[in-house]
Amino acid sequence: MNEKLVNELARLERDALAVSGHPLDKSKQNKNPKYAQNYFEQYQDNLFAELSNEHRAQYESGNGDELSDKQYPAKMKSIFSSSAMTFNILGNGEIRVKEGNKFFVSGEYKIEYEKKLFTLNTENAKKHPAHLDAFLLNGANAIFCEMKMLEWLRDTPGFLKIAYFNDANFFSSIAGGEESLAAFKKLRDALCAQMAKFSTKDADKDPHRFVRYDAWQMFKHILGIYNMSSEVSRHDVSACKIDRVEVLPKLKKVKLVNVIFETPVFAFADNAAKKAYRNARTKENGEFYIFKKSVEESGIIAAFKKDCGIDFSLELLTASEFMDCFELGDRAEYLRRYRLDR
Repeated sequence: MNEKLVNELARLERDALAVSGHPLDKSKQNKNPKYAQNYFEQYQDNLFAELSNEHRAQYESGNGDELSDKQYPAKMKSIFSSSAMTFNILGNGEIRVKEGNKFFVSGEYKIEYEKKLFTLNTENAKKHPAHLDAFLLNGANAIFCEMKMLEWLRDTPGFLKIAYFNDANFFSSIAGGEESLAAFKKLRDALCAQMAKFSTKDADKDPHRFVRYDAWQMFKHILGIYNMSSEVSRHDVSACKIDRVEVLPKLKKVKLVNVIFETPVFAFADNAAKKAYRNARTKENGEFYIFKKSVEESGIIAAFKKDCGIDFSLELLTASEFMDCFELGDRAEYLRRYRLDR
């Protein structure tokens, strides 16, 4: 990512932290000068409140080194941490979705972070399930959240492993799962046709991806949600004895949402950074709508209805749009750090 763009975004976020009353001052900065400017010394200083024991255990069982220092500082220490953004927005225990919002069923939702979902019926995939940033549950209504702060700007979208091109690896490759398997194959092949081809030396991965939108990650999340809810696959999924991985309860309405931290273009002082950001945002949004259209044309939504009894839908929201759906209480002022448009 363009260095000027990184510096501008860091400046904007540090300014927003100061306005919210939680400045990244020198006494709280990481002691390593390589990370000091954009990292807290303690991840707790990057959060509105202490993690509950339940939520801390969920993050500790994840695969992203959110809380532990290894080669790099714990990810949740960074002012650009998507896991910190996720927790700061949603908080501990439960959160209420507002009446009259445009996207979600209103009511009180229980929160689970680092939700684990099986994607393929292979030993490696079962040892390393997909992780969703947050799972919100209100009776038969569920919201699955994939949260991005700088990842959509900074990181290269991933490739899809060749294992996803072998029908026998799908949980639904059994009697009764023919329609859903055909739908996922159709989506996979349609995405490959839409994506530019890149060279890769890894023979275990298919050389297709978008430039900005991480479509394969979302493909796997959709597959995982289906596997954990479908009458076709629930028995086989239940037989996979992995800690903290359980089939989903009976659901009627499911929304899978990408939440993207976006900065208004007018906030940038540097013209080069402004142009780079505008181009990246246009590309991200365009590729998402290609992905969404491919999902809608694949037959997957019908498979969710038939095999799971679920009305499934997909959405891309900015962090501001997402926050506007919730009753945030006394967190609202602090969350201005993710509302650089205000």
